[in-house]
Amino acid sequence: MHTLDPTDVHTAPDNPAPDRWHWLLGHDRKMRLYISRTLVSGLPYIVGTIIAAYCASVGIMSTGLAVALVVGRALTLLAVYLALRSGWSQRFRDPSLALVQIVVALLWIAIVYALTGPMHAAMLPLLVLSMASAVVNLDVRQARFITLFAILLMTAVMALASALDPEVYVPKVQFCLWGLMACTLPTGLLNSMQLKRLKQRLKTQREELKVALTRLHDLATHDELTGLSNRAHVSELLAQYVERHRDGGEPFSIALLDLDFFKRVNDTHGHGVGDEVLKAFAQAVRQTVRESDVPARWGGEEFLILLPQTGAENARVVLERLRERFTTQQVSASVPSLRASFSAGLASPSPGDTLAVMVERADQALYAAKTAGRNRCCVG
Repeated sequence: MHTLDPTDVHTAPDNPAPDRWHWLLGHDRKMRLYISRTLVSGLPYIVGTIIAAYCASVGIMSTGLAVALVVGRALTLLAVYLALRSGWSQRFRDPSLALVQIVVALLWIAIVYALTGPMHAAMLPLLVLSMASAVVNLDVRQARFITLFAILLMTAVMALASALDPEVYVPKVQFCLWGLMACTLPTGLLNSMQLKRLKQRLKTQREELKVALTRLHDLATHDELTGLSNRAHVSELLAQYVERHRDGGEPFSIALLDLDFFKRVNDTHGHGVGDEVLKAFAQAVRQTVRESDVPARWGGEEFLILLPQTGAENARVVLERLRERFTTQQVSASVPSLRASFSAGLASPSPGDTLAVMVERADQALYAAKTAGRNRCCVG
């Protein structure tokens, strides 16, 4: 049983456009995201390569060392890309290899820092860039670890460089750079963590709002007790089907159903049992009618079923099947011996019929079914 929504728009899925980047990124959506992040995070590698090339061109670094750095960094990036692109990384808990990538990037920054002589300070912005990537792609515990790792690594490199080459890596200057780094990285971590928590809070609020809106929509279109469509919602659908019939002759039928002697059930057993009967009937309807049919609670113990693309006789077959099911099933756990039935009136549109006229004809057929002895279906 499918409840239609007039706001729903159903369209056939379009054929996806050819993906000209599948050879580079693959087809898996999640792995494409990981590979894209890896390629973007290759920026520090590219900048480091440019710095090494410049140092070689001005004589700060030997050409052989510069070539070794360029080749080593390129091979590192290629190895990570191949691990992701081939799917090999999916055997690990973190298939993006985010922590591994950031550790490797920091090691390369430290190496280039130690080898670029007077240009070494240019690597500090790349350090900050790598740490920003760490906070985005890692959880809080990993981000804290990588921040501590970066500070300890650069502390060791700065101290060693100052000891081995104090003329280029001036100790006082290195101490100032170290202080700047030691303050900047934790501060950046704290700010980024706060931003990440804020984004997570906003995401949670959006999800809660979506659930609330869905709940409000359900309350506005469905009966709370039975879970079926309510009168206002099915009335909108009926108006649409009447218009379709008027414009193109599209067939449909409506059925009004009323539970027999329902007042007697309430008077004898109480309203709690009456509610059980209503819910049992709604369940029987859902289990019997077709996916395209729209059952609704019309009011009290009265129900309406919209049967699209169905003439009155075929609709009667559906109702007879429902009647046979409902009259034999248990309708109350509190009163297991209790049985119930319903009477129904059917109507299909005639030329020029309005919705009110159709409902009136179905109501007259329902009255005829009750007059004839109840527990039966009549066509109006």
